[in-house]
Amino acid sequence: IFSPDLVGSYHNARRLPKNNAFRPSIPLPNVCDGILLKKALCYGICAEFDKSAEYTDSSQGGNNLISKLLFYISENYKSKCTLEDVANFVGYDYSYVSKVFKRSTGISFKKYINDLRISEACRLLLHTERTAHEIGEECGFSSQRSFNRDFLESVGKTPIEYRKGSAERK
Repeated sequence: IFSPDLVGSYHNARRLPKNNAFRPSIPLPNVCDGILLKKALCYGICAEFDKSAEYTDSSQGGNNLISKLLFYISENYKSKCTLEDVANFVGYDYSYVSKVFKRSTGISFKKYINDLRISEACRLLLHTERTAHEIGEECGFSSQRSFNRDFLESVGKTPIEYRKGSAERK
């Protein structure tokens, strides 16, 4: 999951890949310093993925369960979006949806939701003056504590440190 700031033109919730697994044929560097290099790398990965991916329009519904799940998540991740909510939306059992989601995406439902929320929080921290507390709430975190904990675990910095560090690089 790339931030829309890095690959904005590839951010389209209604256009979902039928399968998100692929092996890039381009060499990936171990270290990538600087925002322009990060953007170039992300666009390169997206372009490489785009060459072989088959897409489906999730807004049309279709019969693909994972497309329905991803569409629902993309529309609701900023609010209380639980596995139970998603299972009710698609009309399947909670445990079945959990297994299908993990098998199809390679990560757990909770990790996927948190990654989306953290990505959006990073964007808002860099481009708005809102407080970290407001951003955490807006991105769907139930408390400031869970926002700080999940952000630190995912990014390696607290939201305040992330904003401050990004401001210093500009």
